[in-house]
Amino acid sequence: MPAQFAVLMGDIVESPNQSADSRRHLGAHIELGLRLIHDYIPLSYEVFRGSRFVIETEHAEQAVTIALLLRLFLKSKQQQEDWDIRIGVGVVTQSASDYTTIKHRAEKLAEKALRTIKKERLCIQTENNDLNERLSLTTKFADALLTALTTTQAQVLSYYLRFMPMTHQALATKLNKSRVNVTQILNSTHYKLFELYLLEAREILSMRE
Repeated sequence: MPAQFAVLMGDIVESPNQSADSRRHLGAHIELGLRLIHDYIPLSYEVFRGSRFVIETEHAEQAVTIALLLRLFLKSKQQQEDWDIRIGVGVVTQSASDYTTIKHRAEKLAEKALRTIKKERLCIQTENNDLNERLSLTTKFADALLTALTTTQAQVLSYYLRFMPMTHQALATKLNKSRVNVTQILNSTHYKLFELYLLEAREILSMRE
């Protein structure tokens, strides 16, 4: 029976000046962010010692959305130090005989994706090399843009992507900001590029052989 499954594996990106308190707060916010995302994308997760985490979802087409929203949430909550994580995404888009087999294959892909990461913060692996190539370059661009966002930019973009399609006025009301301010911030994040990237990723990850 055709099936799709995604596993996301990640860990904290530690910096030389990062304090133990900051790492603990970051670990707590990883769980908080995942709870918020779970409100509208069904998933299960486990956080290990506040620094490593594993996310599983049968909504494989939403795997990249989960990864981006979690990173945006953490960046929107950071204070004095940069808060960031690395995420390897493994997606099974082929047929498999049973749930255990599907999950195991997705886990192996996520492990491979995480090992592949060097300077980037996000890598996606499927069992189809053509799909991997289609996702690779656009993911690098999206990753670089997200890494450069400020706390305020991350907050506004996070809300927009979570609730899109949403008007700028509706978003301004939700954030208690003016529409002009929200539009200016969104434009500075290149939000349309993120929106197109997520739509393309969902389409690609919905494919089955």
